[in-house]
Amino acid sequence: MVRASPSLSPYKQTPSYLPSLPVRFQIMVRPRPGDFVYSPSEIELVTDEIDLLQSLQPSIMGVVLGCLLPDGRVDIDSTRL
Repeated sequence: MVRASPSLSPYKQTPSYLPSLPVRFQIMVRPRPGDFVYSPSEIELVTDEIDLLQSLQPSIMGVVLGCLLPDGRVDIDSTRL
C-alpha cells in the first residue's frame, strides 16, 4: 500500500542537484498541518515517512518532529519513534 503524505510533497519538489551538495539535512516530518496532537494512525504515517526518507536520501542527517498530548505536554512515547 502506498500512502500519500503532505510532508513528502516539498521533498519531492527539491531540485535534483541538492543531494550532490556537501551538506546534510534535517527534515521536518508532519502527517498534516495544524496542531501537534497526533492519532496512532498519524504516528504510524510519520514512522513510515521517516523510513522512506532514509531509504531515498542518505544525506538526511535526521528528522525534526513534534508530538504533544492533548494537555500540551510533550508526548514522550511518540517522540521515541
